Amino acid sequence: MLQSIGSTLSVGTGGSAASAGVLEAQLARYEIKLADWCHCPSGKTPAGKQKIAELQAKADAIKAQLQQVEAARSQQKVAATSPPAESRPADGRSALGNSIDVVV
Repeated sequence: MLQSIGSTLSVGTGGSAASAGVLEAQLARYEIKLADWCHCPSGKTPAGKQKIAELQAKADAIKAQLQQVEAARSQQKVAATSPPAESRPADGRSALGNSIDVVV
């Protein structure tokens, strides 16, 4: 069994796809364990309820990390498709098509 299940991953620019895959795998494992605890008779005991709460907290933390990865990925896509700020006029319109060539 892997010991890194409870570890946190930092969201970097280079490994967001790999990080998302690892986080999704961890989330799937926690959700399976959570379902097992919720459906077994031991889940009704105080110790079982505590274990369920712990697993739920870990699953929620991983979901939050996945949201961070997705947000970082979205920001990277926007940054990659947006033209540099200096190419836009101060009023926010595109600089393309604003010039007129006059031939005399």
